[in-house]
Amino acid sequence: ANGLVSGLAGSVARAGGLSGHQAVYLANTGVMEYASYDQVDHGDEQLGVTTGATSAGLSATAVAFGPIVEPTWNWTVGSPVYLGPNGALTQIYPVSPGADFSRVIGYPLNSTTLFVACQPAIHLA
Repeated sequence: ANGLVSGLAGSVARAGGLSGHQAVYLANTGVMEYASYDQVDHGDEQLGVTTGATSAGLSATAVAFGPIVEPTWNWTVGSPVYLGPNGALTQIYPVSPGADFSRVIGYPLNSTTLFVACQPAIHLA
């Protein structure tokens, strides 16, 4: 490890597991769940980005601070990456109605690398 990565870890109990490279939070039960901009209580949670897909009931890992690479991403450097609905990552600024808050998840280092550094939520509704 390079000392720049910190993460979340928890078991997955959701039907269908978790997809890779999605925004998540660790619920009080120890279960990792998708974070969503339309759930006002997710604005204050510690968030991370899953490092890969995980089946239901298996251990999951997410990067809460540091770089994560996904070859299929095509980020625009200079534009932040926001939390979208149901774990989605987007470079489109969330608006109300629809979003309860806007929250930067991180910043692209290049088109396929996101430096995860979650910022405080800005409540919209």
